[in-house]
Amino acid sequence: MPSKKYNHRSASEIQKILSDQKASGQSQKSFCAEKQIPISTFTNWINKQRKTKQPNLPALIPVGSVPTATSSIEIELPRGEIIRLESGVNRADLETVLQTLKRC
Repeated sequence: MPSKKYNHRSASEIQKILSDQKASGQSQKSFCAEKQIPISTFTNWINKQRKTKQPNLPALIPVGSVPTATSSIEIELPRGEIIRLESGVNRADLETVLQTLKRC
């Protein structure tokens, strides 16, 4: 019984193949048939890429402010979510929120 030949590709090779497919305008199925890549392998590459791809979110940067008696803090996240901290929030709570956001 003949053994299957497996092509082990580097991450950069996989990325190039995925980019080539998008640029080709071909469906995934026809592209894979032409390149002799199993469609299941191609689909796995796409799924892995989606799971590992980090969105391009801006880094949090420190900003200065002058608190007033009625001030509150609003943090708008890149996807549109807003975090509101009412006046009187203590420094430890604010640091906890900022540290949590850095990990997201």
